Amino acid sequence: PEAAAGGVRHPGPGGAARPAAVSSLRSVRLYATLETFSNDAAGFYADIIAGARAGLERFGLQPDVVGLDTGGGGGGLRAAFAAHRAARPTDGVLALALDDAGLLADLAQSPAVLLNGADAAMGVDAVAPENLRGAALATAYLISLGHRR
Repeated sequence: PEAAAGGVRHPGPGGAARPAAVSSLRSVRLYATLETFSNDAAGFYADIIAGARAGLERFGLQPDVVGLDTGGGGGGLRAAFAAHRAARPTDGVLALALDDAGLLADLAQSPAVLLNGADAAMGVDAVAPENLRGAALATAYLISLGHRR
């Protein structure tokens, strides 16, 4: 391993350096609700999952993708997540558009990143699109090409 700012880096496949925050991970699981998968007609979430997989695979990690069934058994999303995580522990969690406040509090206690969401308490790192800026840039670009409608 080579020394790096913020910790030790371990090589991934092809010699790619693993950031220190990733170096201790042996398993990563991406969680979403079954509703997220079933309502993804345009493939928006499929693209996010593919991007997360590709990023992790660069460092030799093969993430599991889990759809949480929140419909049965009571307790909702937080209970479904806790039951699955207890049965199948993992070192790191990617949570896709999971916005349950109790679940976010649980995630803040472990290595976790929220994808396409935000944690108002700022306890969980989050990656989300900047929709307003993206729309403004796209609109300005179309206007610069002469589009008026």
